[in-house]
Amino acid sequence: MDYELYASQLAKWFNPLASQQYIVVDGQPEKYALQVIKGSLLERPKHALVFKDATGEYTMNSDSVCQMKISSLLRFAVLSSSHFVRKKIGFLKTCFFFDLQDGAQYALRKEEMRKGSLIDVLEQSCIAVKENKPEVIRQLFPQIDSLTQHFKSYELPESWEVQVTEDYMKGQPCINFSTHYGGFKLIFINPETDVTELRKKYERRFQKMAKWVFVHSHVLDFNEQVYICVDLEKPTEETRYSYLYEKYYIHMAEEELAEEKFRAVLKNYLDIQPDYRTRDQAAGVAE
Repeated sequence: MDYELYASQLAKWFNPLASQQYIVVDGQPEKYALQVIKGSLLERPKHALVFKDATGEYTMNSDSVCQMKISSLLRFAVLSSSHFVRKKIGFLKTCFFFDLQDGAQYALRKEEMRKGSLIDVLEQSCIAVKENKPEVIRQLFPQIDSLTQHFKSYELPESWEVQVTEDYMKGQPCINFSTHYGGFKLIFINPETDVTELRKKYERRFQKMAKWVFVHSHVLDFNEQVYICVDLEKPTEETRYSYLYEKYYIHMAEEELAEEKFRAVLKNYLDIQPDYRTRDQAAGVAE
């Protein structure tokens, strides 16, 4: 019913080339949209943010980081408003209303908007795109990261189930740990112990590291994957890390799987952000 009521307005503002978009069509005198464009180089600049209102369409050819952060914020704001998440945190604790798989409705008057809130950040981003000022969005990175981390904290527990399989890599036997829809993998190459022993020793730690990487970086937000390959010998700096076709490959020795060493290696090769969330920020976001 909601979709039918808004269909005529959404038809004007919705952009099928956008991977995520923020559309304001009700409760305000002005109607507009902020769009994260996923078009090819032939259609639009690959890392474009677009703002559209009654006066026209404005494109900011942003760097990939600006686009990624806005895209990730919108993605997880919507995902955190699902029926399952609302049931988990209590319906009255959130202002999101989920509509199938395609969007979320957020009701708020501008005079109630709090600095650093989701709407505040998106409104400032709209102005930045219209005025072609990517530096304004960069100044918002701490607030954007704080909000995104908050929404990511509602990821459903079943997404962290660990799958363990036995396979071969480059002709050598290996044991594979995998979680978060196959996006985060730990691969023991030619292990000296069996599956049962490795699972007992590393499963919970692996799961904990996967959650930490997810909350504090963008590498698991879309289609990228992380492969952590555990070799019998400590890798050299030349063989330690590589990135190819949206896949991160990090080689480690088993002795480096101790939690603090594990974190240190991941910090060194992945863009890990600090934990921006505080109790007060989280309460403000959820209101």
